[in-house]
Amino acid sequence: LSRKRERGVFCLHSNAAAAPPHSELKEFPPLPNGERGLGGEGRMAITHIAGNTKKKDQPMNEVEQRVLGAIDMDGLLALLCELIAIPSLDGSTDELAVQQRVADWMRQSGFEVDAWELDFATLQQLPQASWDVERPRGLGVVGTLGDDLGGRSLIFNGHTDVVPAGDLANWRYPAFAGTIADGRVYGRGSVDMKGGLCCALFAAK
Repeated sequence: LSRKRERGVFCLHSNAAAAPPHSELKEFPPLPNGERGLGGEGRMAITHIAGNTKKKDQPMNEVEQRVLGAIDMDGLLALLCELIAIPSLDGSTDELAVQQRVADWMRQSGFEVDAWELDFATLQQLPQASWDVERPRGLGVVGTLGDDLGGRSLIFNGHTDVVPAGDLANWRYPAFAGTIADGRVYGRGSVDMKGGLCCALFAAK
């Protein structure tokens, strides 16, 4: 994202259905105690968060090294764990809380932020309207970086809601805490998709 020539827009909707392609997700072996219920949301490798999808014997080129070197990994992981700790279950009031936290982070990071209440009554009248969970309130958030100089724009789109964690006794670490251990981030939403969301935020920054 070139701030000089392009305008970057970060769109964040609590009920958007966007996630990284399956080919980009790291597959993990079964956990020693046979845990279930984690799925793709329970664990994310920190190497994936850093964007390293290359094979071990394939070194990064100079551009890739510069890009990763510019990422504040400590800040990224801190924000990710903070967002995981907000139990933003579909239809809960914490969906608003996590949206507001991301909006605050973008403002603090120099984004121009537009946040607005979603008009569900009007949206329901549209023929393409569809959602699985009823929400009394919803917040849309868009953050923009750079000046509009007529060049191409890059949009990152993501969501902050998560599905229920199931039986919490099946989790090695708390589902809603954000725990870094053994080179992985544990917690509901670490992959789908608060991890991807934080990667996009820090990539744009």
